[in-house]
Amino acid sequence: MKTTNKRVLAVFSMVILAYSGLIFRLGYLQIWNHQKLASMVEEQVTKNKVKDPLRGVIYDRNKHVLAMNVKSVSISASPNSIEDKAKFARELSCASGISASEIYKKINKDANFVWIRRKMPFEESRHIEDLSIEGLVVQKETRRYYPYKNLVSQLVGVVGIDGQGLSGIEYLYDSLVKQKKVVEVFNRDGLRQELRVSTSKNLNSPNIVLTIDSTLQYIANKELGEAVEKYRPLNAYVIIQNPKNGEILAVSNYPNFDPNAGKFTPDDLLITAIQKVYEPGSTFKVVTAAAALAENKYNMNDIIFCENGSFKFQDIEINDHEKYGSLTFEGLMAYSSNIGFAKIGKELGREKLYYWMRQFGFGNYTGSSIPGEQKGLVNNPFGRNWSIVSALTISYGQGVAVTGLQLINAYSAIANGGVLYEPQFIKSVTNSNDTEVIWSSKPMVIRRVLPDEITVKLKRMLKDVVDYGTGKLASVDGYTVCGKTGTAQKIDPKTKKYSSSKYVASFCGFLPAEDPQLTILVVLDEPKSNYWASDVACPVFARVAKESINYLNIPKKQVRYDFTKLTY
Repeated sequence: MKTTNKRVLAVFSMVILAYSGLIFRLGYLQIWNHQKLASMVEEQVTKNKVKDPLRGVIYDRNKHVLAMNVKSVSISASPNSIEDKAKFARELSCASGISASEIYKKINKDANFVWIRRKMPFEESRHIEDLSIEGLVVQKETRRYYPYKNLVSQLVGVVGIDGQGLSGIEYLYDSLVKQKKVVEVFNRDGLRQELRVSTSKNLNSPNIVLTIDSTLQYIANKELGEAVEKYRPLNAYVIIQNPKNGEILAVSNYPNFDPNAGKFTPDDLLITAIQKVYEPGSTFKVVTAAAALAENKYNMNDIIFCENGSFKFQDIEINDHEKYGSLTFEGLMAYSSNIGFAKIGKELGREKLYYWMRQFGFGNYTGSSIPGEQKGLVNNPFGRNWSIVSALTISYGQGVAVTGLQLINAYSAIANGGVLYEPQFIKSVTNSNDTEVIWSSKPMVIRRVLPDEITVKLKRMLKDVVDYGTGKLASVDGYTVCGKTGTAQKIDPKTKKYSSSKYVASFCGFLPAEDPQLTILVVLDEPKSNYWASDVACPVFARVAKESINYLNIPKKQVRYDFTKLTY
């Protein structure tokens, strides 16, 4: 009997001990280790997805939509869930318009997931949503749409298939105004299928308003297109700028592309006017003239002997396209004498010429913030790339490389009386509903380059170019136009010497001279049949200028600027 009691007591003690251990273990798990276990459970039954918010709208300055989001559909499949892949391909092809062979090629593999088509236009996918095929997944998304197609394609840029900016303003957008990531929370069932239960707010990013005017952009595109059809250049562009504040009103590039097509090359995305450099030729002479006046090396009526068209110095020979004898300093610009400007460059010397090039912004970024902007090439005057003849050749635009944006910015500084501005491409940033301005641009002064009295003299010289010099075809009836032609030889990549058949034809100018409202640059790279800027670039400038001032309703001045009252 005593033995039995001892056994019962032992069993009872073991049971109590086991229950005590279990209670202790439960307490440990539920109290001391609760947070860790809860996190493990949460990871198994829920999933967080982090994605970018919807991109905002990109407008022109008049709130015309240049880029927006539209509905789309993405199609994917689980090949391992498809029993009859040939039938699957046929049925999906009938509903989607995608070839059955293309679909079959994608699904005929051992895989749990494959994309069949990303971001199809919504209107092309309506029949797909009615399909009920095992293994097919139809997902609603948004895609980027550009209503103006190729009108301003390079500047606005494009996005990738996952919505990331790839070029232009779209690329700049990512770092400029994109807000914090969007978090979506999904619950999983026993088969680990996802059901979205919540989404964080602020799905929409702010909108961007550009300084671009789509009407001016259309004018530039149209006139440039006619010139391209006639002269078949490798590439060409037109820039229009407001010289009073630096705002860029139009950037037309050839060749261009339709970003809605979804097919483009890296070359298609290149904004030639900003992301490519060239030797400017005679349009650069305005920098040399400004330096000579600012340094008091020459006066307007000084006489320079132009060697009757041919001038040898050291191991180079400099030629003019016409045989000039003596010209005034003022006349050098009108008749575009390389020899005359070479002599001015020699008189200025390397240090002064270099200083004034940098003052006008050459060899540096303009501050535009456009991705991929080039800063050009201005050699160190004491470096090995600067020879004894560099000051002579640079004075007429050889041996220096610039972007179109730099050049038009320099001319705008002369037009406005001597102030160099940062070129502006973004006018403002608004919230997603356009009810609040988050950020607004203001003119950004880089520096005062010249005093007003010197820019007045330069305007007179540039007016002479159009009145009776090489730029006569750039004139606009009823307006005083200032500008300069440039017919620049290109370096032959094979011989490494200047080509006798490949040129860049350009004209940069502004109007009206009394109160400049527009600065316009026209550049055609390797035009065929005729390469002279006076014949090729000037007429494009004149047509763009005429249509632009009519659109902007810029009045003709009743009282013309009296350049004859200048003192030298």
